[in-house]
Amino acid sequence: MNLPELIGQGGKVVELNCGNGWLAALIDYQSYTGYDSSLENILAAKARQLPEAEFSLADVMRFQSDENYDTLIALVVDENIKLHIMRFWSATRFIFNNHVHIPGEVRYDIKP
Repeated sequence: MNLPELIGQGGKVVELNCGNGWLAALIDYQSYTGYDSSLENILAAKARQLPEAEFSLADVMRFQSDENYDTLIALVVDENIKLHIMRFWSATRFIFNNHVHIPGEVRYDIKP
C-alpha cells in the first residue's frame, strides 16, 4: 500500500514539515493543516490553493496542538522528533518516514 492509498479518506489530517504542500495535493482529506519552519515552503504551499487546506509557519519541536487528528504525517523525522510528536500531539494514527504507528495496536511499513 502506498501513502495516498493508506491515507484514503484521511478525515482531519495534519502534516508536520509539510514542505511545499506536495503531499496535500495527492491525498484525500476532510481538512488538512500543514506546518513547516520555512516561510518559502509555506508560501509555495499556499500558492497551490488547495481546498480545505491551511498552511502555517511553525517549528514542530517548539509547537504543539490541542487538536485531535485522524492522521498525523511527518515524513522526514528522526527518533527525537518522533518521541516529541507522540508525546505532545494527538492522533488516531501517526505516519513517520516509511512507518505507520497506531497507538496501542500496530506498526507497519509503507511501500515506496
